[in-house]
Amino acid sequence: MKTSWMAAVGVTLVLVLWMASGLFRSNDGPSDTAGSAGDAGQTRPMRVEVQVAEPEPEKRNLVLRGELTANRIVEVRAETAGRAIELFVERGARVEAAELLVALDPGVREALLAGARAQLASARAEQNAAASLGRRGLQSQLQTEQAAAAASLASAEVDRLQRDLADTGIRSPFAGVVEQLPIEVGQLVERGDLVATLVDDSLFKVTARAAQQIASRLKPGQDVNITLITGEQLQGKLSWVSSVADPATRSFEIEALIDNTNMALAAGVSATLTIPGEPIEAVFVSPSTFTLGVDGELGVKVLDDEDHVVFVPVTVLRTSLEGAWISGIEPGTRIVTLGQGFVQAGEKVEVSLSAAEGSPQ
Repeated sequence: MKTSWMAAVGVTLVLVLWMASGLFRSNDGPSDTAGSAGDAGQTRPMRVEVQVAEPEPEKRNLVLRGELTANRIVEVRAETAGRAIELFVERGARVEAAELLVALDPGVREALLAGARAQLASARAEQNAAASLGRRGLQSQLQTEQAAAAASLASAEVDRLQRDLADTGIRSPFAGVVEQLPIEVGQLVERGDLVATLVDDSLFKVTARAAQQIASRLKPGQDVNITLITGEQLQGKLSWVSSVADPATRSFEIEALIDNTNMALAAGVSATLTIPGEPIEAVFVSPSTFTLGVDGELGVKVLDDEDHVVFVPVTVLRTSLEGAWISGIEPGTRIVTLGQGFVQAGEKVEVSLSAAEGSPQ
């Protein structure tokens, strides 16, 4: 009996101790579980790499696309009618100013001129006689004036026929190259017909169009660096900036003049115009650094003093295969160079300098 009582007491004591141990665990266990859950609920900030902006002076060059055009292209037209009897040049020939290009048959012009000169001599003799008689009072003032008018008309007719005869020899208005010669010997040429097209290739214009945002910064007289599609480098001066925008493109036409000293240039060749601007502080960044803002504007992501992401619009000044020079970044600004595609404006991040800065990752 005593043995059974002692066994029951022992079992009871074991149950009490087991329950007590469970109670202690229930007090400690929930606290540990909550702590683990709290750790799992916190998201670790995204790690990004940055470079510290160190702006340097960079020329803000304006680059425009255009083409070469001849400074002067003139259509030489006949000023009198006649049959072409001789061509003194060929297409592509270089001519000097006032050089004879085409001769027209003078026809009866020389005979008419000779008759007009004889008529003029007679009219002047009559004028002199009338003047002499008038001074002596033997002829009226009206008759004297009529004789003077007849002499003037005869003189004008001589001048007209001389000019008409001279126009049968068609000459170049300036030195240049004969681009077109659309007539043949024996062809009848009427007044106003095209005889030749002459190109002045001593000076060339480079024409281009500038956007309205930059047209106000262009002034005649500015230096222009010109690169032809052939790779040739030329120097010129900005000679004209249009004051009226093209209604379709809202761009302004500009022209720059360049000397063709070696006569090696040709109209129609594509060209790139580079107009040097005033130096501006700029930062060099990799192309992968760029991102777009909510409105589609080009920019980069930077960090504020508390490591929050901020989007900053920038202006691209010049590009190369390695990257681009941009403006709009203050010195010392931390520009996100790696990870910018995975963070949003306002987000807090962990920071490390880029490998290019020579700092540990």
